[in-house]
Amino acid sequence: MVVTEKEFVEENDLGYARFLAEKVCTLANVFEMGSYNECVPMLNIVTAEKNVKGTFQLAKQLLEGFRNEEDFDYMREYEPWKKLLAEKDSNFGVF
Repeated sequence: MVVTEKEFVEENDLGYARFLAEKVCTLANVFEMGSYNECVPMLNIVTAEKNVKGTFQLAKQLLEGFRNEEDFDYMREYEPWKKLLAEKDSNFGVF
């Protein structure tokens, strides 16, 4: 059985959910799983906490991760990917 932070968010135990999410983020960093996997575990947490600043920072980190050519280099010639990046650059220029 795998226990995730999402289960604790649903049970409204945000303290323990945050604890687990931080551990998962650290492991993702240690195992060099990429910026997406380092950030995404906190998404449920900051949303459940209604943490505006944290949500903004997390969204910024996730979007910046998509600019990392090393992580997504294999997709560079895929037309839908090119379109998504072009849309992101035009729509999210504030970051």
